[in-house]
Amino acid sequence: MIAVLEKHHGILKFAAMELGCNRETVAAYRDKYPNVRKACEEGPEIVTDVAEHYKIRAVMNGQMTHVDWWLRTKGRARGYGDMVKAEVTGEGGGPVKILVQFEEPRK
Repeated sequence: MIAVLEKHHGILKFAAMELGCNRETVAAYRDKYPNVRKACEEGPEIVTDVAEHYKIRAVMNGQMTHVDWWLRTKGRARGYGDMVKAEVTGEGGGPVKILVQFEEPRK
């Protein structure tokens, strides 16, 4: 079962189809056996690693859509990204009134 889950990147439906059982059976094994759960969890992580690899390759090849995405998401610490600035005021442009109410401790 673990090899089939790895082959299908942790997708229960496809693993179940190959194993000749239903999705719920694979899910029951996942919930019962930690090594099966680990195979289910690692599959999507590997796919994410591969996707990041291709995204980085696109950036390194100068594909500007990907360069822009990289800077907006991964380059925020260097000042890139979409900034949203909001100013909040109270009624009529005045200060915001905040009411804080404390409850008595339970005894």
